[in-house]
Amino acid sequence: MNLKSRFRKGQIMVIMTLVMPTLLAAVGLSTDIGVLYFNWMRLQKAADAAALAGAGQLTGDSSTTDNSYVTACAQLYACQNGINVTPSGTCPNNTQTCKPSGSDTFTVTPASDEKSVTVTAKRTVSYFFLQMIGLKQGGVAVHATAGILPTSGACGLAPLGLPCKQSCNGKGCYGQGNTAGQGDATCGGAYTFNTSNLDSGTQVQLKSDRSVTGVPGNWDPLALGGNGASRYRSNIGYGYNGTITPGDWLTTEPGNIVGPTAQGFSDRGLSLPNSTTPNVPSTISPDDPHVIVVPLVDFTQAGKPGKTSCSISPLST
Repeated sequence: MNLKSRFRKGQIMVIMTLVMPTLLAAVGLSTDIGVLYFNWMRLQKAADAAALAGAGQLTGDSSTTDNSYVTACAQLYACQNGINVTPSGTCPNNTQTCKPSGSDTFTVTPASDEKSVTVTAKRTVSYFFLQMIGLKQGGVAVHATAGILPTSGACGLAPLGLPCKQSCNGKGCYGQGNTAGQGDATCGGAYTFNTSNLDSGTQVQLKSDRSVTGVPGNWDPLALGGNGASRYRSNIGYGYNGTITPGDWLTTEPGNIVGPTAQGFSDRGLSLPNSTTPNVPSTISPDDPHVIVVPLVDFTQAGKPGKTSCSISPLST
């Protein structure tokens, strides 16, 4: 029995001797690939941030875009997010600085039309276990592109169409009996395109009945990206993620749907005012949740009660 036991132990030693290099190679491969993946992930996130920062300096016009700012902002945000690159200039409205701790390859390439920018980043990563089989280092590379939205349209719109039709007067117009001018008298919620009517604090009726829209069953809500109360609520809370341009045909969302309207504004962190004279802030920042973008809609083209189609007014430009 003792002889057999020693023989079996000897077999295990031989097997382990043969298998151990393979096991070590597998451990080394998985570890070093994990290190490569970790560096790739960090580079990609940093490149995304850099591309967005660079795109923030684009105007879509070569005569007004300063590519030195595009490059400097992209480099600064890349450095702040872990890419080892020294900013070559100053990023406007950003006084922060960054000193890299190593050396990566980083390039910033604005498009010729000044509407997008592409960044690339490369890094050399040293291996640990794989050096035992002669592999000392590997490389990772990423790229990211960001651009500006087309100036002919808008995204992030709330699904509330304010009635508006150019040079509309008489029967079929929302402001029946009013004098035609630069747009219907109800453009912007019963206000003409007049600076005195669009001053801060002017109340605009976002939802109104058929006496304003002229289409029974419609209270100004629009079905952007699909019908249904949940979609409508989401578009109020977060804005429609598509692009809308003047002349586009949209579908109305019939019914008053009071609940989803209030819920959508609640999702924005707001509550609908209970007073007819709400307190209006004296200054509002561009990212304030009170700021929403809405289309001006020609409801006179709807043609029938209930769910129907209408177009974005050319005055939306």
